[in-house]
Amino acid sequence: MIKSRFKSSWVRLLVLFGILVSFAVLAVVVVSLKVFEHDFIKSTNDELRHISSGILKTLEIQRNNIKGIAKIVSTRPDVQKSLEESNEEELRNFAQDFSKSLGIFGVTFCDKNGIAIASANDSIVNGETILKGEPLASLLSVQSALLGESAMFYEQIGDSAFAEIFAEPILDSNGKIAGAVIFTYDLTQAEFMDVLCGFGTDGTVFCENRRIASSISDAKGTFLKNQTIEDEVLKNGNVFVGRVKVDKMDFFSVYTPLKNDDGTIAGMIFVARKIQIVRQIYHGILRVIVPTCILVAVALIIALTRLAIHDGRVLRAKVHQLGRQVNWDVLTGANSRQFGMTELAHCFENFSGGVQSPAIMLLDVDNFKSVNDTYGHEAGDEVLKKIVKAVYENSRASDKLIRWGGDEFVGIFEGMKREICEAYSEKLLKSISSIEYDFGKGNAHVTVSVGFAYFSKEDNGYEDVLSRADEALYRSKANGKNSGCIA
Repeated sequence: MIKSRFKSSWVRLLVLFGILVSFAVLAVVVVSLKVFEHDFIKSTNDELRHISSGILKTLEIQRNNIKGIAKIVSTRPDVQKSLEESNEEELRNFAQDFSKSLGIFGVTFCDKNGIAIASANDSIVNGETILKGEPLASLLSVQSALLGESAMFYEQIGDSAFAEIFAEPILDSNGKIAGAVIFTYDLTQAEFMDVLCGFGTDGTVFCENRRIASSISDAKGTFLKNQTIEDEVLKNGNVFVGRVKVDKMDFFSVYTPLKNDDGTIAGMIFVARKIQIVRQIYHGILRVIVPTCILVAVALIIALTRLAIHDGRVLRAKVHQLGRQVNWDVLTGANSRQFGMTELAHCFENFSGGVQSPAIMLLDVDNFKSVNDTYGHEAGDEVLKKIVKAVYENSRASDKLIRWGGDEFVGIFEGMKREICEAYSEKLLKSISSIEYDFGKGNAHVTVSVGFAYFSKEDNGYEDVLSRADEALYRSKANGKNSGCIA
């Protein structure tokens, strides 16, 4: 009887212990899952922040490139003359060239009254036709340009387009406003939406609080109904991170403001991931046997950690790839203007610190417009590629060649002394002029002119040495082209 009670007590103790262990295991599983959910949410929010930051950085880099090109365009005498004369054909050719070199759809010229004269594609954004004579003065960027100040604004065009619009004033020969050149990048086009959703995320572009483009079905055209987000992002200009509901679906989300040059906020970019995915994982694990739940939870945490590391590597690789796109000119293989400005500033800083000045070369293709007009733009592209190849073949690995704009290139040659420039110039000119081109109308040759200059103690920045190199280049052109001069 005592043994029976003893055994019964042990059974009860074992059952109680089993129940306690079961509750303990269940508690461990729940806590583990809560920890997993918290870590997943944090890593997801961090990733969304990085994606949003990368997209805005891409827009900023493109905007700086456009501003630099716009400055050059607005001061070109041939552009100024064509605008004064309202030469529609010439202005359209200029617009098409700039549109192609920048890789953006909309480049438009307007007169001093804001009336469109010519556009690269007969439209300012895809799907919204801009005809000759149409008024553009309602655009804030154009208004600013016609008052003499370049400006960038995000503005709605028509019913469905929302674009980043930059306008630069163009002066006539008397120094008065003759009109403006307008660059537009449509944030509702498929190319930008592919970037916005390129990391397995959902994305939306807002014009103020209206969804003007979205990867979420039935969301386009609807309005944001969240006063907290509107105050935080549209009113205060801050980034909002948190859970939101869109079209009856829950998301982890990041809202980032789109700011105009004057500091006003025109809209937002929304990047998000569905919470439903996390809930499915969470409930699936809860339905598994308790001991298995622990193993699965541990395995999932390890797997998610490895996935986060992998995603980080992928993100870094994409950032690196974006950096290469920023630093290199896709058409010719030369360095980009953005890279060149940074490199020239670095060279000037070194020179100011006592380092010997590198040789700075300015190279311009002779009669390049004639090549484009006679044989077409594809022939012009081929000329630029072969000239860049020839320069690289006649340069050292440490030398740098930058596409400054159109058919103009800047070279940086560390350690090249003045007495070597003349011999190098002759060698380079001979190499380039010997290239044969088959444009379908017999073999042809193309020449270039170059100008060299060095930093001076009187310089205030790299712009001064470029100015002297440009003067040397002008003398080369005046000497009959296919020649070089040293400032």
